[in-house]
Amino acid sequence: MSFRFLICRLAIRAASVLFAAKKAHALEYPVGVGDVDFPDWGETANNPVIHPERAENGLYGYADNEKKWAIEPVFEAANPFSAAGTAWVLREGNCVLVDTDGNVVRDPDPAIRSTEEWLSDDRLRAVSANGLKGVVDADGNWTIRPEHLEIGSFSSDGLAVVKDVNGKTGVMNDGGDWVVPPIHAGISGVTSKRTIIARDEKNKCGLVDFDGKVLFPFRLRVFERFSANGLAIVITDEYKYGALNESGRFVIPPEFDYLWDFAENGLAVAGVKRGKEIYGAIDEEGNWAIEPKFQYIKGFFTNGLAAAFVDGKSCGLIDEEGNWRLEPRFSQINDFTPDGMAVVRDLAGKFGAIDADCAFGVPTIYDHMENFSDNGMAVVRDGDRGYGAVNKFGKMMIAPGFDRLWPFRGDLGLAVARDRNGKYGVVNEQGNWIREPKHDHKLTLMGRYLAKITMDKTGAVDLDGNFLVEPEYYDIVPFRKGLLKLHSTPNEFVFANREGERRVPLGYDILKERKYLREPHKFRCISYIP
Repeated sequence: MSFRFLICRLAIRAASVLFAAKKAHALEYPVGVGDVDFPDWGETANNPVIHPERAENGLYGYADNEKKWAIEPVFEAANPFSAAGTAWVLREGNCVLVDTDGNVVRDPDPAIRSTEEWLSDDRLRAVSANGLKGVVDADGNWTIRPEHLEIGSFSSDGLAVVKDVNGKTGVMNDGGDWVVPPIHAGISGVTSKRTIIARDEKNKCGLVDFDGKVLFPFRLRVFERFSANGLAIVITDEYKYGALNESGRFVIPPEFDYLWDFAENGLAVAGVKRGKEIYGAIDEEGNWAIEPKFQYIKGFFTNGLAAAFVDGKSCGLIDEEGNWRLEPRFSQINDFTPDGMAVVRDLAGKFGAIDADCAFGVPTIYDHMENFSDNGMAVVRDGDRGYGAVNKFGKMMIAPGFDRLWPFRGDLGLAVARDRNGKYGVVNEQGNWIREPKHDHKLTLMGRYLAKITMDKTGAVDLDGNFLVEPEYYDIVPFRKGLLKLHSTPNEFVFANREGERRVPLGYDILKERKYLREPHKFRCISYIP
């Protein structure tokens, strides 16, 4: 396999489609895929509901929601159709643009090696050509020639941060014109008021408008992005925290020793040193909404409450005025999960859970408790009885008895468990083994049909315990479109599909990685990952 071919498969390429299937027939699915629902891909006037799918032969085509082929699987890789009704596909190492009938719309520049994500409203795509970046539109025409080192995502008004070949950064519109010339060492944000957060050669941050006028001088150590309230947290050279507005004016003077981001309730946790560090909360004008009197405030939850500590040992919950909603009689209060429950630990070390009204849903009687999973169950340990699971009302859903039980994957309804003999398997929400415990090493679910097994090295097994990837890797990480990243080191990896063939997925640029193994590896068959 040539290097050019390998790179071409990289991110969004397209293949010259030699024909489009006029006969629709049933898809041949990989093992375990038939019971997976298709996502709702949406529909436009130019884009009927067809989407890329991989057939049993390992090639990609386009299927409808009735699981019939609309375009035969003849491509090494394929991308979803844009709103314009075109898609980049890869066949025989060639990258081309096709329409929903599978016809070639336009042959791209032969220098194109890879394409990345659609940058704005399915209109533009970043493209790598000869090591430089440019942009093509949905018809395959160059809107920005490949002459730049980096191109960021376009905003709704058609602007993107671009780094030129000299390493300087500016702002460009989607027609390829410089709106802000590339004169800055870096740009970390463009605001709605047409100003930019820029960085100079000394790595100091400032605020500049599109005409080059400096709204705030380059003397800040840190300049965060502007949040929805129009404020950005900044840190001065003296390590003082404050907040600027988009005009470059200090709305909150830099007089705090600590300042967190503003929460949805308009308050931000702030800290000052008055002999010792004490914490309170300020409003968006910098006024104390909660006087600094707490040893520490963890931060505001979505329900407007915050966990506050008073003596380094005990914490409780305060409201937006600093009043105790739950007296400080806990050593730990976790974040509230989407179902409104927070795991707590009392001063005696016992775990339970409270609801958003600070009422106990699960009494503090357990020796350990995990946060609630998406299925509404939380793993608990009940002394020598072992691990089980309760619901948010404290009802025991799985009786204690496991030597260890890990949190449920709510989307799968499965959890890894270890029995009293130290063997690992997989259980369902009723606590029944669906895969008997026969592994001596820790399992980590990567899908309904595949699990990672960690020994001295890492491999992958199906849930019947058969090795699909021999345990010879540093780590294995699920990737998109049913691929795995097999790491030999933290920064060296290869991709593999279910046939064990090396793949470079579309929409992914390996040049962004520090290293990439080009030497072939030995793979075993890898099954489908939902």
